[in-house]
Amino acid sequence: MRLVVRDGIEPAHWRAGIRSPKVLAALGERALKSTWRAKGLQYVSKDEQDVAPMDAMARGRAVTGQDLVSGLETLLQIIDGEFVATDVDGSPPW
Repeated sequence: MRLVVRDGIEPAHWRAGIRSPKVLAALGERALKSTWRAKGLQYVSKDEQDVAPMDAMARGRAVTGQDLVSGLETLLQIIDGEFVATDVDGSPPW
């Protein structure tokens, strides 16, 4: 599965106001049960503090889907990053 989130410079009809919680909700329970990694992650928080799961992924560590969701409350925007989710059974990333 490939998900493309636009950066806002494309025509207005392409922008749908996508936010990380909505994306994860659309992915369903599988997203919560997966392990997540990110490459090239850049983000901004609402309070200018580190968002623990985002910071962990930016440093090359994996986080659980539950941990990822828990950090979204203080997340303002994901600037850039490639996210990879893996099921707990070790199957290839989805």
